[in-house]
Amino acid sequence: FYLILNGTVEVYSRRSCMVEGVIEKQQQFVTRLMPSEYFGELALLEPQNVRNATAVAKGNATLLAIYKPDLEELITRHPVVGAKFLQALSLIVSRRFVRVTEEIQNLKEKCLELESKIAKDDN
Repeated sequence: FYLILNGTVEVYSRRSCMVEGVIEKQQQFVTRLMPSEYFGELALLEPQNVRNATAVAKGNATLLAIYKPDLEELITRHPVVGAKFLQALSLIVSRRFVRVTEEIQNLKEKCLELESKIAKDDN
């Protein structure tokens, strides 16, 4: 889990696409994160470190990192603080989930609008 203290971090996802009959993996820009934003929260919760994106600092950046062993030690040594951290982490994940769900709904509505427009143009 990384909190950006200063600098800029860009996030890219890997996607596969067909180029001249060959499947190639490409990086697709997802978002640009600024100071006080964060990423990698799911890595603290996943049993295995499965990555679904790549983060790249653009220029100098200072990040605060919390690794899974850090969280496990926090829970062991300071269970109340660890529980509060997990509660905050759960809130972060649930808010991101809500935003993704809203974005999916918006995209579905846009697809329906486009399908309707295409149907009208065909008639």
